[in-house]
Amino acid sequence: MTLSQIHPTQSGGTFSKDTAASSVSDCVECPLGTYSTTLTANSSLFCVDCGIGKYSSTRASSSVSNCLECPTGKHSVISRAPSLNTCISCEAGEFMENRHHVSNECVLCPRGSWNGNLNTVGKCTNCSAGKYSSSVGATDEKQCIQRPRSTFNPDVGSRDITHCRPCLDNTKTPNRGFVSQNECLLFNITDRDSQFLIPSDEHGCDPGYYFKALLCIPCPAGTYNSLQTHRGIESCILCRSGKFNPYQERTSVKDCQSCPDGKFHHSRGVTDQIHCKVCVYS
Repeated sequence: MTLSQIHPTQSGGTFSKDTAASSVSDCVECPLGTYSTTLTANSSLFCVDCGIGKYSSTRASSSVSNCLECPTGKHSVISRAPSLNTCISCEAGEFMENRHHVSNECVLCPRGSWNGNLNTVGKCTNCSAGKYSSSVGATDEKQCIQRPRSTFNPDVGSRDITHCRPCLDNTKTPNRGFVSQNECLLFNITDRDSQFLIPSDEHGCDPGYYFKALLCIPCPAGTYNSLQTHRGIESCILCRSGKFNPYQERTSVKDCQSCPDGKFHHSRGVTDQIHCKVCVYS
């Protein structure tokens, strides 16, 4: 007797381990998030996972067409996802590189960029010319820092202060965010009026700043500095795990805000509460 004769009522999307099965009630449905095209399946191994980035809420699915892709800007890391609810939104500060990427993973915005929207596909927005950002996962354009006084930067998407070029011919400027040498010349000021970000030998840089290349640079988001200093970026203290700070130039540990109740993160120096993850209890 053949297996098809033993299971005359068995259809795709089901299986039966019982070789003496006599009715459809002996057939076991493949789990949600899977499918099977085999009509005489005798094991759950014939139930194929829909795969990462897809889901299926169809019971006893007999076709791969019932495996649906997560909507644009969402992803799933479960290969046997049973419902649309398993598709997770890309948060602010994240983006999806490719709508049809095999895992549809959300990626943190790289340095020099930011994103304040949910479910973004393609790329994050670059910091404009005259600004830079060393933060990963930035969620606000305010996290793009204007270049120091007496420098300019014509490039978009700059990742750190080294992209800022000094104004030529001893030009000193009271403003920040210039994009060309011509602007340096236009806003040139005298030495007497140039009390901007150059620290004095006595006091050093103000709280919220650190010393680099004869300039006082704002401490980046995710950090703070409560003291005047002649030291480098190590004087900017990282907010501890479970805390975050989205703003530069912070001067107190109190500027590091706690993750909301029921959420956590393990990293130090986090820049936004969007990176606080929901606690999962076992």
